Amino acid sequence: AISKPAVPDLIAGLKEPDEFVRGQFVDALAAIGPEPGVVDALIGMLDDADPHARDQAAEALGNFGPAAAPAVPALEK
Repeated sequence: AISKPAVPDLIAGLKEPDEFVRGQFVDALAAIGPEPGVVDALIGMLDDADPHARDQAAEALGNFGPAAAPAVPALEK
């Protein structure tokens, strides 16, 4: 299991230049769930250059349910 204290480091990892690595960080954040900062970080990934990372972020936000309500405008875009 991924530890919640790792969230800040995982969010920082979303800035990695390698698309595969960013995707791994998205997966890790998705596994943690809608903890503080995670929803906002995944909303930011909806504009990522990599379509796979965008899809992963959108799927994770969808799985978070009502906790991801702030993502609705970005998801509609």
